[in-house]
Amino acid sequence: MTLTAYGPLCTEVYEITKPIDQDYPDIPYYIKHLSSIGGRILEAMVGTGRLLIPLLEAGINVEGIDTSPDMLRACRKHCTDRNLNPVLHQENYCQ
Repeated sequence: MTLTAYGPLCTEVYEITKPIDQDYPDIPYYIKHLSSIGGRILEAMVGTGRLLIPLLEAGINVEGIDTSPDMLRACRKHCTDRNLNPVLHQENYCQ
């Protein structure tokens, strides 16, 4: 069996272990280094939006891509709760 996408249980565990709005040390680093990029940025394996959301809130032009419809559904909900309208893509890039 090959795992090609996180399902609902993996998404739930991810939500518990990597909640949105936590103080992650990598977020300020990425905001600092990505804020000077003029074009679009693509975050691969966007998951539930742990990094995407703070980047969007910082005004960075970022889109997300993931294979998991469950992860993307959670990401969209988190974004909607914050009045964010992200560009998200679902692609199977594991093939």
